Amino acid sequence: MLTTIHDLPIELIIHVFRCFSPTDRSDICLSHVCSLWRAALQRTPEFWAKFLTFPSLITQDHYERSIAFWYSFVERTRPQHLRVRLDGGNFDLLKTIPEHLQRLLWLHVQWRTANPRDVQRRLLALGSLPTIEHLQLACDFPAPVNNYPDLEAAELAELAPLVEEYPRLRHLEVNPDFFIPSMVVGSLKTLIIHRGHMSFSTLLLTLRQCPGLESLRLSHVLPRDPLDTSSQQVILPNLRDLSLSYTDYPCRIAVQHLLFHMRCPSMAQLAVSMSHWTLAGLFPENEPLPLARLLAQLVVRISNSHHGAPRTYALLIEGYVDGTARNMPPQLRIFNRHSPWANPHRWEFSPIPSIVHEFRYSAIRDLELCLLDAQLSMKRPDSTALFEAFPTLVSLAVQITSCLTLFKTLRHKPLCLPKLESLTLECGNGSGVHHKLVVTLEARAWLGHRLQLLRFRHLNPDNVPISEWHLARLREVIVGEITVG
Repeated sequence: MLTTIHDLPIELIIHVFRCFSPTDRSDICLSHVCSLWRAALQRTPEFWAKFLTFPSLITQDHYERSIAFWYSFVERTRPQHLRVRLDGGNFDLLKTIPEHLQRLLWLHVQWRTANPRDVQRRLLALGSLPTIEHLQLACDFPAPVNNYPDLEAAELAELAPLVEEYPRLRHLEVNPDFFIPSMVVGSLKTLIIHRGHMSFSTLLLTLRQCPGLESLRLSHVLPRDPLDTSSQQVILPNLRDLSLSYTDYPCRIAVQHLLFHMRCPSMAQLAVSMSHWTLAGLFPENEPLPLARLLAQLVVRISNSHHGAPRTYALLIEGYVDGTARNMPPQLRIFNRHSPWANPHRWEFSPIPSIVHEFRYSAIRDLELCLLDAQLSMKRPDSTALFEAFPTLVSLAVQITSCLTLFKTLRHKPLCLPKLESLTLECGNGSGVHHKLVVTLEARAWLGHRLQLLRFRHLNPDNVPISEWHLARLREVIVGEITVG
């Protein structure tokens, strides 16, 4: 019968420690509880391996002692794969453990500032890393543009990927300062490049080296040189996820250039975040993205900041391929932020024309518009152009401050949206809007186009409820569910 923890077999205690994840350096005290725990921990390399991923493992206050601990943990991880997180100032510690680099699986190094070419040389000087799969190099303050040319740029055309040095590299995440083209090898599945300046010609040329790439994410990567519009398209046949984020800089030309020069499968997930007041010209004019042609569901949301905060506006566009559930990641996402809502020339602005222009090739059947801002212009030409661009709409959902223009468009002759079956409306008009709603749907029914489903709600909960007389008239022209609040 067991009476104390010391009666447990040491193998069981080792198994428990393998499942334990230390949270900071103080958890080393577990090895001082008793001789049994110390013996068990000395035979548990998984426990010590987790310490090496703590960002605060090496401190300046007790630097020599921290370094000694670091070396001790590296030794105790044998024969486990190494996962190491380092501050940039301690990067050269890797040179002192050459016998352990052969089992380095995961490396994350963070600098505040750095000389890019110096870091690149030091990284390449480590030699072959045969087991590394995840490499992340970041800098808080990237180098100023043009201060440090790429180490390999001059001879890029002659460079061969370092396949033998990094045969298993699957995830590469860097600032442009630390982007080494020869490290972009064929085994790479994910490439993430964060804030900074780089040559887009170098980037596109390098991407040809990894046709198996599945995820490409660029965040505030700005062109360092004049863009070469004559560059050939890069074909990425296995790409599943393309993300271009430029919310902090109005660098529309960077998004356009990348979309024009990269070809990916039609089912790839696409996310674009911009700081610009229009979407016009975002996609290639003469060759729309295959994804745009496949879209069946389109969601457009416009929102402004909370009360009391500066008025900033965001245009979010989400597109879904037919059959994609709403709880799954969107296949297309465009996020457009700007301030103020009026464009730089101060005239009233509507995003509808540019949305129509960019998605006019799509077979959209499900459209959702959230346009809840009084300053947003949604005039008759906008709604007419929108419905003419998507004549196959089956489902329409709209949130808007006033839906009177929408009603006029829906009952206009010749009738728009002849296939419409489902209508969901939320608006801020007064109680008289109920009559406008009834008249609109009766006019459509008289022309042979009855709705299957209607959901209508006032944005102002104090409005007078719909009358029984209006509700009865709606039941005569709608064959299915009716919800009016």
